[in-house]
This record gives sequence, C-alpha cells and structure tokens, in this order.
Amino acid sequence: MKIIKRSKERAPLLDKKITCEECDCQFQLESEREAKFVADFRDGDYYEITCPQCHVRGTYQATLFQRSSVE
Repeated sequence: MKIIKRSKERAPLLDKKITCEECDCQFQLESEREAKFVADFRDGDYYEITCPQCHVRGTYQATLFQRSSVE
C-alpha cells in the first residue's frame, strides 16, 4: 500500500502550559492520556483536563493545542 498524502497529525499536548481557570494553577501534562478529546461539531472540538491542584475539570478549545500553519 502506498500513502499518497499523510493526514494532519495532532499536535502533542505535552509541550503546552495550561492554567486552571478555577485556582490559577499552571501545569503541564505528563501524558496525553490525561486529556480527553471531545469532538463537538456545533461549538468546536475541545479537551477535558483535570487540574492537579483543585481537581476541577476544565474545558480547553482544541484549537489552542494545534500547531500554527504559519511559521
């Protein structure tokens, strides 16, 4: 089988700093399994991520984690 065009790969979540909107804690994910991807065709895809300090589950737009096509 021959690949003609590769699909876009998801940008890794591990290099992004995330700030909890509840307690203002800033953290970085150690594993991509800590973020749950949710596909939402109406409002846009997002990730559910639980804050390690206050344990509140926050939602973050998936576009925040995408690599920019502009270099």
